[in-house]
Amino acid sequence: MVFAVDGAFAGSAGGAHPALKQAPGIIGVIIAPSRLKHAAQALSSKDDMVSSTTTQYRPSPLLRYSIAILISAAAVLLRLNLTPLIGVQTPYILFFPAVFLAAWYGGL
Repeated sequence: MVFAVDGAFAGSAGGAHPALKQAPGIIGVIIAPSRLKHAAQALSSKDDMVSSTTTQYRPSPLLRYSIAILISAAAVLLRLNLTPLIGVQTPYILFFPAVFLAAWYGGL
């Protein structure tokens, strides 16, 4: 492995890499291909391990659509019952929370 910082090289018994010698001021790290392959394998095995151990509960599409319809119907009924109290200036104000809840439960 060769480290180069502003033309000062360290970390390699064989000297600096020729590409780094030609361009002083470059900051770079050159890793041996065998170490790079090993690091890539280690990272991919960790990703596989994480994805295989985590599972999410996902309700069926029928249940998700049913809940969305029920939430919307509840918003309509609530809006109709509250019209005398809140007036008609903001007719869709109760539908914003209904859409948020339906999207959250539906998995959007």
